[in-house]
Amino acid sequence: MPLRAGVDVSARRLRSRIHANKANEWLDTQRLRARAAAKLWPIPLLIAPLLDASNRDTHGTVLVLTQTNPYVSLLPIDPIGLPMIEIATYLRDAAGGFVNAEEASFSPPNPNHIEGAIHLRINGVDILDQSMWDDVDQLWCYIANMIDGLETTGYAHTYFPDQPIELSFKRLRRRTVLVRSVGRDVRGSTIDEDQLVSALKKAALDFFARISLLASLGCPEPITRLK
Repeated sequence: MPLRAGVDVSARRLRSRIHANKANEWLDTQRLRARAAAKLWPIPLLIAPLLDASNRDTHGTVLVLTQTNPYVSLLPIDPIGLPMIEIATYLRDAAGGFVNAEEASFSPPNPNHIEGAIHLRINGVDILDQSMWDDVDQLWCYIANMIDGLETTGYAHTYFPDQPIELSFKRLRRRTVLVRSVGRDVRGSTIDEDQLVSALKKAALDFFARISLLASLGCPEPITRLK
């Protein structure tokens, strides 16, 4: 074999080993993150590294936990570098249906127990949904208190007003929060703390501004503190 060809082969082998080492280092990092998550939440874990559209490793990770499909999923983050969050509040009408509070035109049948649901979706995971309907005005007050606890201590949890569903916020590293609900199943995802708090405050204030028009109710003290 000519000397030049031998040099080219050796160079290619060296580059392959370097790329393999980098890939192994990246996977080792993900395994460490998974072990840390397992210590926080003792759920069976499966590493599932995903690549973004340009086929490069993503720099951010999103923790997704469900009891029916328990795994840590390393998902690509959105273009601005923060996971996405969606929140909507629904009122339960006399027929048992749900109407978005912003579109509702009826007064709650019982202003002391306003039945409804919060739909909280983070990174495509429905942490809360309409199947978890309860006294929605009280639930928003509980969540408002949770925001105080999260900002003060880095952890907060509550149970729903009238059923054994637990909602928890736990601050992880770099102001990332694990949001988790435990009811018939376990659902969770992570999100930037500032984005979570900002979205929750806005949704709570918007709901009580709307409900004050529908039911002539004042704003409870936990909600007033969010302003």
